Amino acid sequence: MRNINLLFSDVKNFMANEVNRVFVLFMVITLSIGLFLHWEIQNLKRFIVSSDTKLEEEITKTRKRIDYRYFNTTRTLEDLHNVRIDTKNGDLK
Repeated sequence: MRNINLLFSDVKNFMANEVNRVFVLFMVITLSIGLFLHWEIQNLKRFIVSSDTKLEEEITKTRKRIDYRYFNTTRTLEDLHNVRIDTKNGDLK
């Protein structure tokens, strides 16, 4: 109990000085701003990670919907549909 009373009296003496009060106030404000910024950065990181996962899910869904046979440039429409196109007359054989 005596140690607690000594601690409180030392704190009281420390805070009696105007310079010490300003210093403590400055430290409290600095620490609160630092904690707030840390919290905001963590929220931003969580948001970025969740957006990335949503974007990846949308990309995979889109890839599943694409029919790649229409983008195959090594085969012509004649090969795909077994027809012969006469370019002179425009007839299909």
